[in-house]
Amino acid sequence: MFDVTFALPLFLAQEAGTAPPPPATGQTVGATPATTTVAGDGTTTTQPGATGTPGAPATPAPSGGGGFDPTFMIMLLVIMGLFIFMSTWSQRKEKKKRQALLDAVKKGDRVQTIGGMIGTVAELRDHEVVLKVDDNTRLKFARSAIQGLAEERVEDKK
Repeated sequence: MFDVTFALPLFLAQEAGTAPPPPATGQTVGATPATTTVAGDGTTTTQPGATGTPGAPATPAPSGGGGFDPTFMIMLLVIMGLFIFMSTWSQRKEKKKRQALLDAVKKGDRVQTIGGMIGTVAELRDHEVVLKVDDNTRLKFARSAIQGLAEERVEDKK
C-alpha cells in the first residue's frame, strides 16, 4: 500500500516548494521521476521514468476529478424528453376522446354541463347547444361546455 512515512515529507516538501526527499532504501514507490537530458545544442528533453517494478505497466496519473461528463447530460435530456412526450401524448389522447364525445352528441341526449347542469339536448348548432332543463326552460351553452352524457354518469355510480 501507501507508506505514510514517505507521504508526509512529500506533502510538506510540495507545500514548501522544495524537491521531495528520496524514498528510503528498499521502498518501491511506483514510478521513478522523469529523466531530463540536455543535448549539446542546449535543448532539454524530458522523458518519463521507468516503473518501480520491471515489466509492470505504467500507472496513469490521477485525474483532477471535476471534469464534465457528457453522458450524464445526455441521459438527463433523454429522461426530460420522455416525460414531455408522455405528458403531451396523454393530453392529445384525452382531447381526441373529448372531441369524439362532443361530435357524438345528438338531439334528445341527456347531458351534463361543466357547471353541473343536466338537461336534454333540444337543438344543435355548430358551436352552440340548446338544453331543455324543465318543461319551459331552455338554456343556450357553448358546445364545449358539455362534460358528458348524463346516463353514463348514473351507470358509473352503480
